[in-house]
Amino acid sequence: GLINELEVWDGVRTALLDGNNLYIGGGIAKVNSIERSLFAKIDYSTGILQSPDFGLGGRLLRKMAKQSGENKFYFAGQIESIFKTTVVRIAAVNNNTGNLLPGFNVSVDGKVNSIYPVKNGQYLLLVGDFGTVNGSPANKVALIDSMTGARLSGFNFGLDPFESINNVVDEGSQIAPEYRDWE
Repeated sequence: GLINELEVWDGVRTALLDGNNLYIGGGIAKVNSIERSLFAKIDYSTGILQSPDFGLGGRLLRKMAKQSGENKFYFAGQIESIFKTTVVRIAAVNNNTGNLLPGFNVSVDGKVNSIYPVKNGQYLLLVGDFGTVNGSPANKVALIDSMTGARLSGFNFGLDPFESINNVVDEGSQIAPEYRDWE
């Protein structure tokens, strides 16, 4: 049936429209009394809840990214598992099956606020409140390989360590950091 009830415990933090699919994420608990952990996929034209639900475990889904036409889906936030398989803050899944992408492995020592595909989805730009990615220094910004999660060396914005980046904004010819407004 149509979506007539959406129960959230920490708000909807991210939404993405891809064709007829509306993806919403955040602190979602239930959709039409059906339990969904942090994420829901809804047919935009009918309002009907779709599968898979990806079995996300954790506290909050902050951001998701999907390269249009691709079967890869990326999640970032306070996530701890996909179908009970441990992940740390970032995960990549097959959009059709919900299975983790084989070979994708990322370790981040702090909060990831946003994840953004660049170079036609070849890389992912991560921004947030972290100091290392895969054990290497990465002051709040990192560029990783979208297939493996490997951090690209030599990529450094040289940002103020006290500034907190909330998101990135695509300005056509460049991607610019969007700083958190603390007011």
